[in-house]
Amino acid sequence: MMNSLKEFLYQHKVLKLSDKKLQRWHLSGQIEKIIYAAKNGTYQIRLQCVRLLADHLHNESVKNQLVKMIDDEVELVANAAISLFNETKDQSIILRIKQARERMRSRKRSLASARNVPYSREANQEFYNPKEHLMDQLKRHQSDFHPGF
Repeated sequence: MMNSLKEFLYQHKVLKLSDKKLQRWHLSGQIEKIIYAAKNGTYQIRLQCVRLLADHLHNESVKNQLVKMIDDEVELVANAAISLFNETKDQSIILRIKQARERMRSRKRSLASARNVPYSREANQEFYNPKEHLMDQLKRHQSDFHPGF
């Protein structure tokens, strides 16, 4: 178990989680620390934690953490967690996987449609390149606050 001082230092980024520490914790069987890293690490650390925790699916706390990671906002981490439960018969996990996949699809669709957002320029709707829109905004801002001499 991790003491509260170390936990505080990790939370405030004084101590950094690393692959080396994860490997050491894995070899020494400190599963609670790997679970902590899975909750609080960067996406690379969380991805590594999924790989390391795959061997310990029989542990209930590990299984609970991996089920939570199915809903991770980083698709790589979520897909790694989903792949561990491919053979599961638990209906609640299957439902959670379906919901997570649907959220990923909808997120991709919304990102794809955000590339061509309608933008009103003098009362007519047209699709635009976001780069051009940002340049237009910059030019308007400069002309408003820095008039020519």
